[in-house]
Amino acid sequence: FAFHVSDPNGDQLQFRIDLLPGKGNPITLEKAWRDPFFTFDTLLVPDGRYHLEVAASDAPSQPFNLLQTSLWRTAAFTVDHTPPVISELTAVPEGDALRVRFLARDEASTLCGASLSADGDEWLQIAPEDRVFDGKEERFDVLVPRERVQGDRVTVRAVDLCNNEQTASIAIGPVKKR
Repeated sequence: FAFHVSDPNGDQLQFRIDLLPGKGNPITLEKAWRDPFFTFDTLLVPDGRYHLEVAASDAPSQPFNLLQTSLWRTAAFTVDHTPPVISELTAVPEGDALRVRFLARDEASTLCGASLSADGDEWLQIAPEDRVFDGKEERFDVLVPRERVQGDRVTVRAVDLCNNEQTASIAIGPVKKR
């Protein structure tokens, strides 16, 4: 985060920086930060929507009774460390192909990508059944040509907008009767 601030009479500024969760109490990140650029590690912050609230003060240059402050908030942003969940994974031979089905779901972010590997090497990009990545849950039903399948396992991968990814593997099932 970068704060674009100035003081008309050139006073030194300090910043109180609070993280405001959508639910719960504010978390103070800094009480007297002096740099107009701030980064913090979100690994200790639970998944959710947040605002950063910054209070600028000329306290380093002014007596207590002449102190001036200004307060502003950032636009909401998402912290999401949790990868999507993959369920209902099946891989069954069907004629000269392999039918792979699964459901991918993410609690915090929209899904933005998926792929599968039926040879343990190359990842094939795949689209959901409705052809558009536009939800937190997407269902996949993909027919993979037999020449793209080597070995006895299939691995699928789902990715959310925050680049969290999850993979799951399954043994190729018995031949499906027609």
